[in-house]
Amino acid sequence: VTRAQYDACVAEGGCEATTSTADPADWAELPMTGMSFTEASEYCAFLGARLPTEAEWELAARGPNSQRFPWGDQTPDCSHASLPGCGQPLAPVGTHPLGESPYGIHDLVGNALELVSDGYDPTPFQARGPSFTPSPLSLFMRTVRGNTSWDTTQMHAAYRIGMPTAARSAMLGFRCARSTN
Repeated sequence: VTRAQYDACVAEGGCEATTSTADPADWAELPMTGMSFTEASEYCAFLGARLPTEAEWELAARGPNSQRFPWGDQTPDCSHASLPGCGQPLAPVGTHPLGESPYGIHDLVGNALELVSDGYDPTPFQARGPSFTPSPLSLFMRTVRGNTSWDTTQMHAAYRIGMPTAARSAMLGFRCARSTN
């Protein structure tokens, strides 16, 4: 979700206005960041969509063959993602077309971290079996996927962390999803 897209929601009365300190030259196409889980969810609902689940996000990022990066297994560089030494920490959405996932989705590694709809549990969803009982953390923490350009030690499509539901960060963005059926 870009800042311009979010501003359109504000103009239509569906979202709360926010402030930004981004460079006005490319402000409109930067990822919308600094939103809480609730605000991101409300924006998606305004569009008739929702935040993606953790499983949907990971499939979009890793493809059907569980590749390490959205573009395959090639080590990231500035042509694939916003990384340290590649310019500003946040780049306009879609700046790195070589970093697309197998589904044509941009910015799943690098740029902003992204909220998903799942509550956070330290056990990755792939390891959960039918008798899985969520951790109490999942009641007040949300799963965040992706990588910021500041964290090269965890630069891969399976990276995940938990953040409090009300957390805001200049490096925390989101995207919306719709079911196809």
